[in-house]
Amino acid sequence: ASHPRLATWESIYASDEYHWNKPIISVFLLDKFKEIEKEKPSLNIFVPLCGKSPDMLWMAKRGHCIVGIEWVEEVVKAFFEESHLEYNVEVTDVGGSKMAVYKSSSLPITIYCGDFFAFKEYLLGVFDFIW
Repeated sequence: ASHPRLATWESIYASDEYHWNKPIISVFLLDKFKEIEKEKPSLNIFVPLCGKSPDMLWMAKRGHCIVGIEWVEEVVKAFFEESHLEYNVEVTDVGGSKMAVYKSSSLPITIYCGDFFAFKEYLLGVFDFIW
């Protein structure tokens, strides 16, 4: 069973009354990311509850591997379509839950569509950076 708050995310996205998916790169990310890249030029970055953040596209174009997770599948599709990225979809088992996995054909971006609360234990220790 999924977490009860996930239904809230679905209704917020359906109402178009969300304000966190802005069409610009985060000012904080732009300001701080070069310092982070100095430590390691190619990062594995996890973006929980990623929505359709343009930050993912920006980081991937800089050579970083992006893995996101988002509950609302329409938002995942919108990210790839609005970013003009071709993608493939497969279904995989993640911690006992079946999840659709969207993978860009041209950039290192993978977004899992499913319950973050079921997902987190599966990925412990895999990422250099969480955004």
